[in-house]
Amino acid sequence: MANGNDVYFGRYCHACGKRHEKDAVSCPFCGARLDDRRFSGVYRTGAAGIGYSHRTDNPIFANNKRKYRRVTLIITPCIVVMIALLMMAFGVRPVIALIIGLILIVIIMPFALLSFRTKKSWEGTVTDKKCSPWHRDKRQEKYKIYFETKEGKRKVQKWNMHPAIYDYLEIGDRIRYDGEIGGSFAYEKYDKSNDDNVICVSCGYLQDARQNYCTACGSPILKGNPIR
Repeated sequence: MANGNDVYFGRYCHACGKRHEKDAVSCPFCGARLDDRRFSGVYRTGAAGIGYSHRTDNPIFANNKRKYRRVTLIITPCIVVMIALLMMAFGVRPVIALIIGLILIVIIMPFALLSFRTKKSWEGTVTDKKCSPWHRDKRQEKYKIYFETKEGKRKVQKWNMHPAIYDYLEIGDRIRYDGEIGGSFAYEKYDKSNDDNVICVSCGYLQDARQNYCTACGSPILKGNPIR
């Protein structure tokens, strides 16, 4: 069963994925209830079903990638410009600051562009999970989940902060990583029949298994075939 972490309830409708106003009692787009009784009469456990979802080709995921690319291409040069301005404020000659800024762009942009590449999808099994200190003062920890693909290859996913997916996935779980969605949360569990909560593969927040869309980011919740 999914862990007991708090489910994040945000500003997107659980039924249609559209953004609504704070404290709205119903969705202005689809009319779905947004209060505490929004799932009245619907069983939570088993609502996410069994099997991999067919919603991975939803255009919302592609739109999220386009937004990420636009933001990255805008923010990266802005950060470099800010660094150059700070150097000039501390007495560095404008020409030198400009040259350093251009060098930083040349160094940083290839890494930013690499994050745009489409990753390969694969299926496998969770083989291990580890939490270990990684900072010198040992007050910070690194979280790792280890996988073995159907082809026998070993993979590992790392986080420097405690993600909900670390508790959500258990050793032995059969999973699929969707490269089209990408990112460090794009892992879908095959058997979600005993889960009360499901991970959003876009933002990593736990969501109620009865939802169709993530209330934190508006992305589709990946659910399998319903339990009958």
